[in-house]
Amino acid sequence: SRRIGHVIPHMAMLFRGFAVQITLCRNITRLMRSFPFKPRSTVGLVPGDFWALPLGEGRYGCGRVVALKPSQGTGSRSMFLAALLDWIGGSQPTSEAIAGRRAIAQGQVHLRCVHETGGLVLGNRPLEYDGIEPAFFLSESPGRQCMLLRGYEPIRRATAEEQASLPVFSTWGYLVIARKAEELATHAA
Repeated sequence: SRRIGHVIPHMAMLFRGFAVQITLCRNITRLMRSFPFKPRSTVGLVPGDFWALPLGEGRYGCGRVVALKPSQGTGSRSMFLAALLDWIGGSQPTSEAIAGRRAIAQGQVHLRCVHETGGLVLGNRPLEYDGIEPAFFLSESPGRQCMLLRGYEPIRRATAEEQASLPVFSTWGYLVIARKAEELATHAA
């Protein structure tokens, strides 16, 4: 019994150290990434990553990673907050081509969305370069328990004005972002 009492704090320190090692490994992996790549989980993604959305007639839209789902929740390795940029191009997006473009729609997507709409993460452009931040959403349909969110982060209870004007946080199907890009391309033509 006395022996166990001494082992548990050492095990806790070992586990904390292991968690720190995992975090360091993930950060080093992110720094050493090469593009393009096909992500297998969101662990390899970084906010600012972008991928091509192939459209008809040789045109492309652009999807962007805005925020990663917090690691303690269900779906943290497969879901992320994505944005559609106000960009349509004649070739796949590059960091230079999407410079200064704003996010026109944001929604939570499954990693498979990248696989189904373009397949590869082509590069990374820090979101702050373009003034892109997670959008404000409602946590649920308006009501007394409705919270104001900024991306995944709860801020506070939503006011009546916010409940009347903000969208409810939504999860998009695999092809929703591509369909939104097609609509954008139609209006741009």
